Amino acid sequence: MSGVGEAPGTLVSHESGRKPKLAAVVYGQDGVVELYGPTSGELDLQRAGKQTWLEVVGAGDADTMRSLATWLGWHSLACEDVLNLHQRPKVEDYDSHLFIVSSIVQEHAVEQVSLFIGPDYCVSFTPSPSSVFDPTRERLLHGRGRVRSEGADYLGYLLLDAVVDTYFGPVE
Repeated sequence: MSGVGEAPGTLVSHESGRKPKLAAVVYGQDGVVELYGPTSGELDLQRAGKQTWLEVVGAGDADTMRSLATWLGWHSLACEDVLNLHQRPKVEDYDSHLFIVSSIVQEHAVEQVSLFIGPDYCVSFTPSPSSVFDPTRERLLHGRGRVRSEGADYLGYLLLDAVVDTYFGPVE
């Protein structure tokens, strides 16, 4: 989030933000590769002709956001919205990617989740660890359903579906 008096799109780390943990699943019809703490170089070597889900847990570090934004070409205002954890749900359509903000409802707390969906990647940001995406990860890792044969947009759909499912318990 930008600080008071800063230009829009200026990225500032949260003082209380967690140092992010990155995990990636690179997948295609022929299988999956899991990477923990990957660098952009490591991901580039694995990604050729495949889809990638990069999960970032701990959305408060401006340096990590700058690095990912430079690597994947994200708009600075969208990156600022990831760091500002009080956004309203929205979808923004950029030329090269979609940016989506929603909220996860978990045990008396509501947390922001942000997604960037590009032609061959989906990057999810959550401020703290959550099991919300575990069923989607299991489907992907074990080849259940059609997720491995679809694009990153389908993975984004599955992640958003998991987010929506968090509302059923509190609403009931």
